[in-house]
Amino acid sequence: MLRLLAGVLPDACTIYHSLQISYLHESTQRFGELDVVVAFPGGHLAVLEVKAGQVELSDRGIFKRYGASEKNLAHQAHAQLQGLIGRLRDSHLGEVRIAHFLLLPDFHVAQGSIGYPRDRIIDASQLDHMGALLTAACRHTPLEQEATQRLHDFLANRFAVVPDAAFRQGQRQSATRRLSEGLATWVPRITSPGGVYVVEATAGSGKTQLALALLQDADRQRQRARYVCFNRPLADHIAKLAPVRTAVGTADELGIAALRATGESPDFRNDGTVFRRGLEALRAASGDVEPNLDLLVIDESQDFDHDWLETLLPRLKPEGRLYVMGDTNQAIYRKDAFDLPDATRIVCSDNFRSPRQIVDTLNLLRLSAQPVVAKGPEAGEMPSTYVYELSDAGGLHATEQVVAGLLREGHVLEDIALVSFCGRQRSQLLKQERLGPWPLRRFTGEFDEADTPVWTTGELLAESVYRFKGQSAPVVVVCEMDFDELDDQRARMLFVAMTRAQAHLHLVMSGAAERALLARALDDASPAVGANP
Repeated sequence: MLRLLAGVLPDACTIYHSLQISYLHESTQRFGELDVVVAFPGGHLAVLEVKAGQVELSDRGIFKRYGASEKNLAHQAHAQLQGLIGRLRDSHLGEVRIAHFLLLPDFHVAQGSIGYPRDRIIDASQLDHMGALLTAACRHTPLEQEATQRLHDFLANRFAVVPDAAFRQGQRQSATRRLSEGLATWVPRITSPGGVYVVEATAGSGKTQLALALLQDADRQRQRARYVCFNRPLADHIAKLAPVRTAVGTADELGIAALRATGESPDFRNDGTVFRRGLEALRAASGDVEPNLDLLVIDESQDFDHDWLETLLPRLKPEGRLYVMGDTNQAIYRKDAFDLPDATRIVCSDNFRSPRQIVDTLNLLRLSAQPVVAKGPEAGEMPSTYVYELSDAGGLHATEQVVAGLLREGHVLEDIALVSFCGRQRSQLLKQERLGPWPLRRFTGEFDEADTPVWTTGELLAESVYRFKGQSAPVVVVCEMDFDELDDQRARMLFVAMTRAQAHLHLVMSGAAERALLARALDDASPAVGANP
């Protein structure tokens, strides 16, 4: 019968047979089988109930006997047809038209019955022109191509599924956390006669875990500890994780507190010298401060001025411990390096956060003075690159398309960070309230009365590469990349941006930036970041 159908139907038709169907009837799940379903190219269906062998035709209708029992074929067909119609409607395919036929290949039928009209019965005399009958019954307005494809997916039992990116990310973060516990495990076991430790460790090596381990250990021993870094977003992040009794903040915040202690109210909006004067107030107060810290952790040391360090050291007890953590590859503010000659130095080039293919790309572009060693749990994928058109200001439309694609892949907005390669003043993205349909969550540049940063309330995070330093996200989209040459400064910024990605990295750039990256990758003679030419 299937060969006969294939011979009389148009080539563009698709024949499905022995389809198992499941549907709900009055909250009860029922099961059935559709003998043959013919899908026409316009997206409409002919359903054939095939009854070969003996059937009984009477004034009661058409019956098929199975052993001692008999089934009313009209009732059986009606139930299955209604079940199919309901399932199509639930799948948003309610526009599909269905022609239902009873096929009796071993009978000649003179007339139909009240349950089955004659023109929907195909008997032995009509087999040769069955194709024309089915085609005529399914001659309706064609469906859109997208709906037709969904209909075939429905009939072929192809499920529309996307990966649970959130669950996969949880597994990845757990594995990365375990692997990167090395610094937090063995560095605190190292002893130094002077109690001064310098930890020079690359991005993703576990510096944050080390800092938290030191702070938590001090808190358990009822010791006074302070954490100081350069970047306010990093300080806010650490403050959420550190023990409650631990003082966490930036050097600038300490300076502003010292300035307020003199009775002055800082004017952040109009006074461009407020942070410098805060440092001066902190330095003036450092001579009278009582050493009360058992532990001082300084993070992002590559961005620190030596003057800041000098104002903080008097707060440390003579037997106190000082940990200075940094990464010269992330020195995007180009501060002069300072030396602590009596310190015990720990160096780590292992990256546990970034997928190995992202680390390979960092090394290919020579974005660090020494090659980074990939220690992450997954190979991952190479960074995806997108070149935006000249008419697309800042590549915002291209960035919107990237985000839309990520959502189709199963990611959620909370896992995505848009990292602008520009600062806040030059960025087009960071001036927007939304990207496409998604409201942005971004720093407004304002602070409330408690000096807390004021953010917009969107779900999609947008930050500059400067402010996002020290943080990370499962999916990072680096956007607004526009430069003619990958010089030392831009290479450091790119290193910071790329190493923020825990799983997936997407780079949205101008044509000029693409050419600059390609030239860097192909030019073995260009020096690595921080290397002497």
